[in-house]
Amino acid sequence: MPCQPRPSNGSILRIALSVVLLITVLPQIPAQEDADYRISRGIELAAEGRREEAIECFNETLRINPLSAGAWYNKGLALYILGRYTEAIKCYDEALEIKD
Repeated sequence: MPCQPRPSNGSILRIALSVVLLITVLPQIPAQEDADYRISRGIELAAEGRREEAIECFNETLRINPLSAGAWYNKGLALYILGRYTEAIKCYDEALEIKD
């Protein structure tokens, strides 16, 4: 069996960087898709009048991505409809801070 050449330090570094990239970037893609799904589901629940459940969907989104202006806005809207105005204003403020 022929002897395989030893990889160079540059090759090893490229492989290591590729592995790090896969470990750090790929998990974020499904997480963002999951966050988008939860916002959509929250909007559906709110439209059905199930606003407390909708708020929980928006909270789950914010646990995944606290910088989701859409989740903050929609949570604020659901809270507003429930008459929880102080909480709604805080959510709107968060959404505006992110958009700026």
